[in-house]
Amino acid sequence: IKMLEGDRDKYNSEYFKRARSNTKTEKQELNWINPAEIKDIFNVVQTRAKNIKNPSKPSDYKKINELMILTYYLTPFFDKKAKYGVGRNDLASLRLTRDMKRAKSQKSDNWLVLNKTGQIVLNNYKTSDSHGSITFKLPLSVTKVFDSYVNTMNVSENDYILVLDPNHSHISSNHLSKILTRLFE
Repeated sequence: IKMLEGDRDKYNSEYFKRARSNTKTEKQELNWINPAEIKDIFNVVQTRAKNIKNPSKPSDYKKINELMILTYYLTPFFDKKAKYGVGRNDLASLRLTRDMKRAKSQKSDNWLVLNKTGQIVLNNYKTSDSHGSITFKLPLSVTKVFDSYVNTMNVSENDYILVLDPNHSHISSNHLSKILTRLFE
């Protein structure tokens, strides 16, 4: 036990030393990307999706979904005023509504509420049994992207917002994870 305690103390000491000095390990240096690289990825995705007005091919849907996904996940990273927590797969389960009462009452679903202000209502997520419903307001910049997205993709009331094709087959949480992984490879 003494030997294990010594190892634990050594690793704890190293961890706290790195945390205080804000330095990365060699592996982190190799694997982590910096904010400039993230911004470059976002700009490439934005350029690819920019001129698609009437998506008809799977590649059109893919490009528009990538922009939507990155806008949602990266806004809190770049905009310090954006005060919302981003769950890994919450975006895959969002349905569209313009009625906040509906979003609050239908507890089995998660909602994007697009009315005067954009809001997300998470009723069903990994720790919802412990923490209950979470509602957060989206920054205006993200609300505008969501609004444009649902119009371009012809997303109707109660539809899932991330769709793969004109039949509105929705993206699963596993598919969303694969998209995010692919974008940052």
